[in-house]
Amino acid sequence: MNHKRTVVVISALMIVLVIVGEIAVYGPWDGRYSTDASFDGNILTYSVHAGGSKEYSVIVSDNGIGQMDELYIYYDRSYPSALNDPAGAPGVTQEAYVGSLMNSLRLRGMTDIKILNAHELGDSIADDIAGTTISKGLVVLSGAFPDTVYTGIADDEPIFKWLDGGGRLYWAGNIIGKYVAEKGGIREADDQELFFTADCLNMGESNIANLPVADDPYRSALSLVNNRVAFGLNASMLTVRNLAVGYSDGIYASIVLTEYGNGMVCVFGGGLSYEQQNDMAQVIASNICHSSALIGSPMKSIVKGSAGSSIDIGVPTSILSVYIYIGGSFPVYGQSYSFV
Repeated sequence: MNHKRTVVVISALMIVLVIVGEIAVYGPWDGRYSTDASFDGNILTYSVHAGGSKEYSVIVSDNGIGQMDELYIYYDRSYPSALNDPAGAPGVTQEAYVGSLMNSLRLRGMTDIKILNAHELGDSIADDIAGTTISKGLVVLSGAFPDTVYTGIADDEPIFKWLDGGGRLYWAGNIIGKYVAEKGGIREADDQELFFTADCLNMGESNIANLPVADDPYRSALSLVNNRVAFGLNASMLTVRNLAVGYSDGIYASIVLTEYGNGMVCVFGGGLSYEQQNDMAQVIASNICHSSALIGSPMKSIVKGSAGSSIDIGVPTSILSVYIYIGGSFPVYGQSYSFV
């Protein structure tokens, strides 16, 4: 009996040590990693600190939007999903994706995150619309909008009013606008043109993209890795401002950020995967948008201890956005800064 108790105690201690170890490695609050940035006149000054030898990147953009105040993630077990996993896609569950995304965003300095069910999302969207300018984001991974924000019939529905007011939508999992989730099941709406100015979506006929998007500096700058383009956009067909990043099959891109009123719609190609989740975390945390333009070349280097610099970058035309992350393709810390 004593032997069994000893084994149980040792096992419990090992679990605690593993958890503490993960917090020490991945927790941005432990002091192992930190960044800072300031902007005065034309001069950007930044600093980076890492407890060990790590790669870091500094990305400076002339941006059209400031940082978001809060991020919603829609997830509701009581509502049906319309997820689609194309052939060859390394699929993960929506629940696992949500948990991983939240952890990834917190590592990148984002803590104002709410997971909302269908009715909570409907209430939050309505409250935002009734207020002033919207500086919030929404992640939808279910492949279908809940009927509390979208029915696929008219362009004055809550989700469109929210986008027009400045909301930022990040979509993955299926064809955007095609499906509506109701308590009783899924129904088709097939109204992608309510979100875009053209019939520009990949309906699933291709998925693997082997080429970097042409003239895209952000793929390398953000260490983007997902090369799936099913359900992605053909940006060349859009008549509003847009930014295609990541990978392309020559027609569709793995990530397209496109203007919608005062807000933005960002579509991630492919089925749900950890590679896609990594890219989504990078895009959201970096604060890039449909009108972002990289200033200079991405600054990448190795830091062991502290490093930093001051750079004359000129005068941005709108909002200066700076994103610093540590860890290269496997970020362990990040932080975004905006300067008007």
